Amino acid sequence: MSVSKCMQHLPGTLWRWRFSLLFAALLSLVALGYLQTSSDLVRLARRPSWLDPARHRSEGVELPRTPEVWDERPAHVRASPRRVVHLDLKGAPPTAAYLTRLLPLIRRLGGTGLLLEWEDMFPFSGALRPAAARNHYSRAEVRRILAEARRQGLQVIPLVQTFGHLELFLKLEPFAHLRETPAQPAALCPSRNESFRLVQKIVDQVMEMHRGTPFLHIGCDEVYHMGVCELCRTQMRDDLYLEHVTRVARYVRERYNARPLIWDDMMRHIPGDVLRRSGIAELVEPMVWVYAEDVYRFVGPNVYDAFAEVFPHVWGASAYKGAFGETLTVPPITRHLDNTLNWLDVMRREGPKFSEGFRGLVLTGWQRYDHMAVLCELLPAAIPSLAVSLVAASHGFFNSSLQDLLYNTLGCPSAPHELLSSLATDPQGSYAFSACDFPGSEFFKFTGQLESAVAQAEEFFATATQRKGWLTEYNINRNYTNPFRVDEVLEMFYSVQYTMKSAVSSARDALQDVVDRYTVAEWVEQHALAQYGLNVSEAAAPRRPGAPRNWAQRRRDRAERLP
Repeated sequence: MSVSKCMQHLPGTLWRWRFSLLFAALLSLVALGYLQTSSDLVRLARRPSWLDPARHRSEGVELPRTPEVWDERPAHVRASPRRVVHLDLKGAPPTAAYLTRLLPLIRRLGGTGLLLEWEDMFPFSGALRPAAARNHYSRAEVRRILAEARRQGLQVIPLVQTFGHLELFLKLEPFAHLRETPAQPAALCPSRNESFRLVQKIVDQVMEMHRGTPFLHIGCDEVYHMGVCELCRTQMRDDLYLEHVTRVARYVRERYNARPLIWDDMMRHIPGDVLRRSGIAELVEPMVWVYAEDVYRFVGPNVYDAFAEVFPHVWGASAYKGAFGETLTVPPITRHLDNTLNWLDVMRREGPKFSEGFRGLVLTGWQRYDHMAVLCELLPAAIPSLAVSLVAASHGFFNSSLQDLLYNTLGCPSAPHELLSSLATDPQGSYAFSACDFPGSEFFKFTGQLESAVAQAEEFFATATQRKGWLTEYNINRNYTNPFRVDEVLEMFYSVQYTMKSAVSSARDALQDVVDRYTVAEWVEQHALAQYGLNVSEAAAPRRPGAPRNWAQRRRDRAERLP
């Protein structure tokens, strides 16, 4: 058909298809509107589960509405009345200068207090002096840190362990006889009068540096070894626990007029009537701690029901680091934020059960899982995680309306990307906070470089010792391999070695003004040197002076040892 004939039939064709064309036009308008708002839709689609309103509505939970759709803050969302940041200082002290730079940032992000766990960094004296680490703070440094906290309006709550987690004392020979179990240096025997005198000395020395504090956290969590020794085994474990805690708490209240706080885990299973009869309700306030995302999974409503029958107040404790792996270098921001947001919901639901509600939320940041564990995330690597969770706790919600506050406080340039979407694909925040300038930011940036260097080293050693056939454990044990192939492997090794040595140098530079040199050395050994130190000697073994130039007949004499 010619073009002219087509043009003649066009009006009729258009008329017959008028409804289909109209429908197509409407679809085009809808598609155009979709494209104009696609960036918002993409952000919603990529958000992690903790920011998905549909998921939470299906579970019967109303979350704050995001500013892409709503501008107002829901009236039922409530921030925590107190937002206390926990600093775990054991065995790896940030410098006093670094902490004085960090405290104003904590205040600007909404912090109202500090929970200071000095542990072996406290300058103990007299009979307690051996418990202080050689790199402990001086009394002048303690006073400097406390003075800066006062200037920033941050209420300081000291934390001392008085039952479990007393390794810093019980590991030492002068205090070893006070252990509940001779082979375990964690738990104190509560039945010895000398044990209580030790606790008194610990409390006295710490409180002397914290005069006037209204609270003292006395620990008392994870007392795994109890009721074992000859003096204790005739008593019920719960009775032992409650008697010791009430005795310590009464001393704190009568001597210092301070209210003791305790971790709650050892009381979760104790019936309310037993707690009431012990007299503990008039002496302490429990701090319920759960660091996983699903708070109710570990402490259900029944625990709050029981506690509410006994205690007028209760505290909550989330985590911004030190909860998802004993050897992590950077905390997963999204998981910690999820934990904090769920805690806010738990506080909203369970708070009315208590006559005076929740006192506040403590954001814990563990440095080690216990006194003898290796380092987990260092404080500067966790500042973005702390900032995100603290802002959420301070406002009662977390969405993109808080992005400017967060970035401005952390010294970030104008946001080049939407934070929520970035965290959905980069849960450690390596990209979202890569251009920020906060105290310790150089070390935070370095951890991303270290991850790449470690991956390179791990890939090399897996190839050299497992995939290749000349430097396996079998070859090394028998000193039986091909020198030419070993030389090939060593050429690759020297590149990896240079990368790791550069990482060590970068780590030292980034941590120079943040922690002391002992902490730098420990961290470097754990996270960098360990990646190649031992394996270097193994890889070089076939090329050492004295390595064989003649090889014996292949040996078969080990076959008889097989099971």
